[in-house]
Formats: sequence, structure tokens, C-alpha cells
Amino acid sequence: MIIKGKLYDGLHAGSRDIRVRLGEDGYLTAEPDGFAPVSIQQVTVSTRIGNTPRHLTLPSGTMVETTDHERLDAWLASLGIKTSWLHRLESNVRFAAGAVVTRRHAEHAVGIDVECDLDLRHTARRRR
Repeated sequence: MIIKGKLYDGLHAGSRDIRVRLGEDGYLTAEPDGFAPVSIQQVTVSTRIGNTPRHLTLPSGTMVETTDHERLDAWLASLGIKTSWLHRLESNVRFAAGAVVTRRHAEHAVGIDVECDLDLRHTARRRR
């Protein structure tokens, strides 16, 4: 399985396009000449939150940024690595709908600062 991404080598400010081969043996290799094969056990995979790019950080400090979430998740699942609880919660329609309802109620629960102009003009002179 191959995912596309950007390679940040930690030596240069820029990035370059790269293809990462995700092997059935649990090793990642880069095409062309990105980095030596690395075991998934040595790689830190960032948590999936929505469609934000994910980072694969290698032991050398090299980082791969990808938005190919489906393939990466499928590969991790094939190796027996579970996705984060946050992504599972976010993907569950019932919990997502509950979050929207809760947020909507919280939005209306915010207090309103009401300004009132009190006219005290001539109050000392008006006695009866």
C-alpha cells in the first residue's frame, strides 16, 4: 500500500513530495530515496482529528505529513493497531449529533450583558 505525503527532513526549511510504501511486514519505506526502512514500532503516528494532516515522526526526527487517512488507518488496522478513541468518537454519528446538540444548548446558555441607561437628571429637585 502506498500513501502520498510531504517529507520534512529536519535539515531544510522546505518539504518535498514523497511516496511512502506501507509494507505488510510493518515497515515503512520511502520512494524515491527518502529514508531507510523503519518499523512502525519506532514511528510516532499523530492522532486523526477530522481531515487535518497527520504526521508520521521517525526516530531520526524526519517527519512525513499526509492526508491519506483511509489508507493509513487501513494499514494500521491490518497490523492490529487501533485508531484513537477521539477519532472513533468523532466518527460515530450518534456522538457527533449529541455534540452538536450539546454545543447548541451551551451556546444559548451564555449570559447576555444588558446595558441600561438610567436617567438621574433632576432627581434631587423633584420632591413631592
